[in-house]
Amino acid sequence: MRNSLYKKRPIYKIGGMRFFLVFLLSAASLAMSLTSCVSDNDANSKSISDYTDANVRSYSDLFEIFWRVMNQRYCDLNEQAGVSSLSWEQVYEMYKPKFEALKTFKPSSENTQAEILADNAKAKQYFQEIMNQIIDQHFFVKITLPVSHSSTETVRFESKLYEREPIFPMAYHWDYTRSQLKDDGTAFGSLTDNFSMMGGFVKDAPGVFYLGFSNFYISENCVYTYHSDYLPTNVENKYHIDEQMIATKASELVTDPNQIDQAKEEADQILAQANQYLASDQVKAAIAKMEAYNTGKNYQGLYSLSCAAYQIAPSFIHSLPASADNTEAVSILKDHLTQNSKYPALSEETAFRNWMAQQLADYLWHEREFTNFWEDLKFTTGHELVETYRSKFLEPLAKGDIKKLILDVRSNGGGAVADTRLLTDFLVTQPAVYAYVRKKEDNNPYSYTPWIPQRIAVTGSSLKREIPTAILLDNHSASMSEITSLILKSQGNHVKLIGRNSCGAQSMLMDNSASNGGWKGNVTSYLYFYMPTCMTKDAQGRLLEGVGITPDYLLDPMTENEIKEIYQNADGATDRAFQKALEVLK
Repeated sequence: MRNSLYKKRPIYKIGGMRFFLVFLLSAASLAMSLTSCVSDNDANSKSISDYTDANVRSYSDLFEIFWRVMNQRYCDLNEQAGVSSLSWEQVYEMYKPKFEALKTFKPSSENTQAEILADNAKAKQYFQEIMNQIIDQHFFVKITLPVSHSSTETVRFESKLYEREPIFPMAYHWDYTRSQLKDDGTAFGSLTDNFSMMGGFVKDAPGVFYLGFSNFYISENCVYTYHSDYLPTNVENKYHIDEQMIATKASELVTDPNQIDQAKEEADQILAQANQYLASDQVKAAIAKMEAYNTGKNYQGLYSLSCAAYQIAPSFIHSLPASADNTEAVSILKDHLTQNSKYPALSEETAFRNWMAQQLADYLWHEREFTNFWEDLKFTTGHELVETYRSKFLEPLAKGDIKKLILDVRSNGGGAVADTRLLTDFLVTQPAVYAYVRKKEDNNPYSYTPWIPQRIAVTGSSLKREIPTAILLDNHSASMSEITSLILKSQGNHVKLIGRNSCGAQSMLMDNSASNGGWKGNVTSYLYFYMPTCMTKDAQGRLLEGVGITPDYLLDPMTENEIKEIYQNADGATDRAFQKALEVLK
C-alpha cells in the first residue's frame, strides 16, 4: 500500500507563470530557392487563412491543400531525402493521381456505400504512407473524411518512421522506485493522472538524490506565486454588509410581515458563517504560510494547514468559484438559500433572498477580495508539490546536501518550455551552445534561415558547482526531456546519459504568428495541423529528429518480464537503468 504522502490528488490548473528560455537569434539570413513540382506562384502565394471549405470539393482538392500547407510551412523538407527513397516532389507526383482517382469525397446518390468506404480506406492508406516519410516526430495532422452519404470521421495521422519500445511511465515503477529511497521524511511525491513527481535520497548511496517526473508541467504543479493581501475588511466600503443593513432590507423587501424576523435571522446566520470562517484560526494559519512562502520565511506546513482551512469551509463556501467575476457566485448563493431547509423564510421571500445573495457575493468579492484567497487555497490543496518540490529538492540542492543527482525523464513526453529553466537554471555552471535551430524564411518550400545557435546562460539561480548527474532516457523521452538533456550535457562530462535512444522529437512549437514555419490549427474544417515551427540539431551539428539522443551508456531494451516485476515491486525486481546510474555516479 502506498504511503499517504503519495495518494492521488486533484489538479487545479493555474496560469500566469513567467519563463525565461532565451533564444539568441543570428542577424544573418540565408535565401535558398529550389524548384518544386508545384510552382511558387501557384502553391505559395495563397495564404493558409485564404482556404475555405468551398475550396475542398474532392479528395484531390483535399490532398492539394494538404500539400500546399506542407510546402509553405513544413520545416524539414531538406531532411526528407534521408528517410525516403523518393524526393518530396516525387511523393507529390506519385500521390496526386491516386487522390484524383477517388471520386466520393462529396458522395452523391450515384455512389454506393461500398464505394464511399473503399475510397475512405484508400485515402487513409495514402495519407499514412505520406506521413510515414515525415521526419518530424512532433508533427501530426487530423483529416476529416467521408464515411457515408451523411457522416464523416476525423482521423489522426502521424509518422511511424520510428518504431518505439514499450512505454515505461512513472506509474509503472512508482512503488519500486519509492522502495529505493530513504524513508526518513526526506522523500516526497505525488501520483496523479495529469502530473506525477517523485524525489528523495537513495538508500545506501550517500548524497545521491533521485528526481523523476512524468512531464514538463513543473510550472503548473510545483511553483506558485501567492497574492500579497488577503481578506481585507473595511466597514466604509460600499459593498460592506452587516446586521443593521440586513434588518433594514428585510423590512423593505419581505412581503409577509410574519416572516420579517425569521428572514432577517436566516440572513444573519449565513453572513455569520462566512465571517466566522474567514476569521478562523485555520484560515489565518494558512494565509500566514502563503505569505511566508512568497517572502522566503518559514513556510513549512503550507500544504497541511491549507487543507485544514479548506476542509472547515461551510458548504456554500465550498461551492463558490475562484474567479474574478462574482456572477456565478450570486447564482450559487441563490440556489443555496432556496434549497437549504435551514432557510425556509428566505426560500419563500424571493426579493429579499436575491438581494442577500447579491449583497453577500459583492461583499466577499469586492470588499474581502475572497477570490484571491480561494484561488490560492484551492490550488495549494491540490498541489502538495508546491511545498515539497521547494523544501525537499530545491533547498537541499542549494544547501549542498544533494551531492549527485539521478534525473529520470523516461517516458516523459515533454511540455512547457518554461519548465526546463525551473530545473536546469540551478545546474548550469557555464554558458554554452546546446543546440542549433533553423526556421522557414518564407513560403517557398526550401527557403530556410541559417542554423541559429541556442545558448544557455548562467543565471542568478545557478549553484556555481558541478553536480555529477545521470539522466535516464528511453524511446519516449521527448521534446523538453531531450532539450533538457542537451542543455545539461553541454555543461561537461559530469553529466551522463543512460538507457535507450530518446524519442527524437526536439522541434519546437510556437504561436502561428511567431514564425513563417509551422502551423497549429485548422486549415478549413477538413485539416488540422500540429506542425512544429523549427528544426533542431545538437551542439555537434547532428540531426536528432526521428533518431534521438544516443546515451553515453546504451543499455539493452527492458524485457516485458522486467517491466512486470518492477510494476509489481516483486522480490528480485531490478531497474537496470537506475542501478547503472548508481554505478556511474560512484
